[in-house]
Parts: sequence; structure tokens; C-alpha cells
Amino acid sequence: MRFYHIKSKYDASDLPKDERCFIICDRENFTHVYEQFNLINREEMNKTIDLVHFESHFDYDVISFSFFEWVHDELIFEKVYLYFSNSYLIFVCDQNESLYQKIAADTRLNQDRQPNGIDTLTFIYYKTLDYILSEMFVSLEGFENSLAKEEMILLESDGYYDFEKIITMKNISFEAKRQLRMLTYISEQINSNDNDLISDENLKYFKNISAKTYRLYEFGTSLNDKTVHLMDLYTTNMSEKSNNFLNKLTVFSAFATPITVLSGIYGMNFVNIPELTFKYGYFILWALFLGISLIIYLLLKKSKML
Repeated sequence: MRFYHIKSKYDASDLPKDERCFIICDRENFTHVYEQFNLINREEMNKTIDLVHFESHFDYDVISFSFFEWVHDELIFEKVYLYFSNSYLIFVCDQNESLYQKIAADTRLNQDRQPNGIDTLTFIYYKTLDYILSEMFVSLEGFENSLAKEEMILLESDGYYDFEKIITMKNISFEAKRQLRMLTYISEQINSNDNDLISDENLKYFKNISAKTYRLYEFGTSLNDKTVHLMDLYTTNMSEKSNNFLNKLTVFSAFATPITVLSGIYGMNFVNIPELTFKYGYFILWALFLGISLIIYLLLKKSKML
């Protein structure tokens, strides 16, 4: 079996016609590959990233799904295509350089079978899926850590907080959950093995892929729930701050209302107000103001409103 990395149309001209091979290329250079292997549905490459599907054709299977990575505190989504038959595996991904190095590590590409007895082409197919799922686990862990940090920032915030961050995180987590849910359907179809491209003895490896996919979907679902919790926490935090502000207004009005009433009484334009002729009336009024304020303060302190 041979490996081919297609970087231009000249590389594609060396592709074998009757030899088993593992081919890796980006979406642009896939144009030089698909015609040589009579692959159909070329137009699917131009569709949006939302397209996730599995198809069994006459002599090959094709799957496409969204692979995401945690880069610079952000989940970056990218489309991945895998064409698998008894004679070739074509891996189409724009991030193929780094992905290939991980997939090909510890794989004996020059042999038809690996030390564990599995067919090399089938093993690479399995290892590609396994590595991609493992990387998405790591990416979700990075996203989970970011959620935890954002929660602490929100709890420690005494003033303004950017609510748009939570909205963005919720949208990202929902998109990841949606893509992973559709990926579980793909794992089921791979295990159905309609084209019998995977031997019965090797199908057990792909059952592990199915189990890993479901665990990944559960992880994505829990993170989506955490973003919803973060939104609820923000709402609760804002409500608490509003209540604190209203409590302060209530306390202020408790002090101000009696004094306002007394000021209103002595501000009325009546001729006969005996207190106005009293020598110490002004000082008594101030003593009354202070006394009322002190009583209110003690009552509020006792009721723990201060």
C-alpha cells in the first residue's frame, strides 16, 4: 500500500490505477482526484458546513462531517470528507498537514497488515475517525475550561458584564451539539457496513468509534446545558443587583419620608403656626429630625436591612 499527498495536479497524475493507497488532500486539490476514481457527487464539496451525511455507493462509502478545534479560545469548525473502498481511502481536509502526522504516526503504511492483524487501509480509516474524535474531546475540554473561567468572571463582577460573550458561547455550544448529534447517525451507518467494506473481525474497532461518538455527543450536550446555566446565572446576578438597588432606594425613602412630611407641614402658608414664635422652635425641629432618623436607623438595623 502506498501513501499520496496531493498538493497539485502534478501530484495527482501519479495516482495508481490498480494499487491500494491512502490519499490525503485539501478541498481545492480534490478536483484532481475525484475523476480518477469515478467518485460522484462532486458538487457536495461546494455546500455549506452544515452538511453531515453518510452515503453508500456501488463500491465505496463517503462520509462528511464537521471537525472542530479549540484555537485561541474559540471553536473553529472545518469540513472533513472520507472516501473509503477496498482499494483506497481518500481523506479531504484543509487542515490535512497536522491531521495526517497524527494519523500516520505508528502506522506501517508500507505493509498490507498492521502488527495487530488489521488490514492497513481499514486501520487508517479507523485511526482517522478515532483521532478526529479524540481531538474534538480535547477541544470541548478547552471550551469547558473557558466556560468555567467566564462563570468566575461573572460571579466576581460588581459592575458591567458583556452579555454578548454568553450569547456567543451558547451559539457555539449549540452548533457543536448539533454537529455531534448528526455524527452519531454516521457512526451507526458505518457499523451497519452495507457495502461489506469492513470485515467482521475488524468491525469491532468501529463499534468503539460509535461508543466514542455517543460519549462525545453527551459531552457536547452537557456543555450546551452549562451555557444555558450561565445565562440563568447572569439573569439571577442582574436581578440581584436590581433588588439591591431597590433596597437602597427603600432605605433612603424610609429616612426621607418622615422628614419630608414635617418639612411639608412647616412649609405651608398658614398665618397661625405657634411654633414659629417659640424661641427654640428651630432647634427642637432639628432634634425631632435627628431623633426620627435615629429611630429609623435602629429599626432597620434590627431588621438587618442595613
